[in-house]
Amino acid sequence: MKSKIPALLTIFLLLIGGFFLLKKTAPPPVHQVMGRLKETGPVVPNRAPISILARKKQLIGVTYGEVKIRSLAKKINAPGRIAYDPKLYQAIEEYRQAFEALKSVKRATSEAAWARSMEKAAALKLNLLGISTSQASQWLINPKSAQSLLLGKRGEAVWVYADVYEYDLPLIHPGLSLEIRSQTLPGKTWNSPIISIDPVINPETRTARVRARLDDVLGLLQPGTYVDVTIKSPLGNLLSIPDGAVLDTGENQYAFVAEENGTLTPAPIVIGKRAQGYVEILSGLKAGQTVVTSANFLIDAESQFQSAIKSFAQPSNNSNGDSSSGSMGSMPGMKM
Repeated sequence: MKSKIPALLTIFLLLIGGFFLLKKTAPPPVHQVMGRLKETGPVVPNRAPISILARKKQLIGVTYGEVKIRSLAKKINAPGRIAYDPKLYQAIEEYRQAFEALKSVKRATSEAAWARSMEKAAALKLNLLGISTSQASQWLINPKSAQSLLLGKRGEAVWVYADVYEYDLPLIHPGLSLEIRSQTLPGKTWNSPIISIDPVINPETRTARVRARLDDVLGLLQPGTYVDVTIKSPLGNLLSIPDGAVLDTGENQYAFVAEENGTLTPAPIVIGKRAQGYVEILSGLKAGQTVVTSANFLIDAESQFQSAIKSFAQPSNNSNGDSSSGSMGSMPGMKM
């Protein structure tokens, strides 16, 4: 038993010596090895700035885009059809008859009160169908225009209904132009302004009906015909970056900014609308900066790797100034 004591003591001393040797030769902080700039300002969790040689950037296909103000417009595509709408036609007729009845009676009489209530009820019914009172008054001037909601005559104006998803509704309004095409008539295009938008969302399709009226002089469009509708909605002048520059983890959205010294720095961003291959920047970037637009996933992987190395390289300070892992006081049976 006594012969084993020197061997155990030797192993123990070797372990202690090895520990202090590793501690003295620990690698320097990552920012000293890589020559990276210290992180300043907002940071992206688990991401770190990186430096890549120009030759390697070219090898992996790194490209750049500018952060600047652009005039953007969004194209909204929607399925549509040439209307056949007896329900709306009936509502228009009820409003027209109530309006005529109100004009034919004397004021301050019971008949006038009844006619006024009928006119209000008919107007409300139109409002629920997406037609304002001012729009309905146009049918009072030209009652025949509502007949195109049924089986109108060849060559008369027709109504177009388009179903627009609710997330696109804030971008459209009456007056915007619809571009209308039919697969049965290739090469033919019609344009007509939006007249009304239904105020109620269809709970099954999550869409609202958009209405327009166009002149079909040649009588090519028949009621029930399916059409493709495009609405171009101007978004104005927006600070934006190319769509490929945005990375999204589900919790964080960020882009890699190319600094003047060659460093690629992850910058957290808040994005807005998307249009024409660009993304609106609400915060996080400013005009004049340059962002990476391709090879982002390779750069992001390297950024995560460098962040992990940095977190391991940073010592955890305790009250004695040594790392907690190097404290020998926690070893049972040892008196230091």
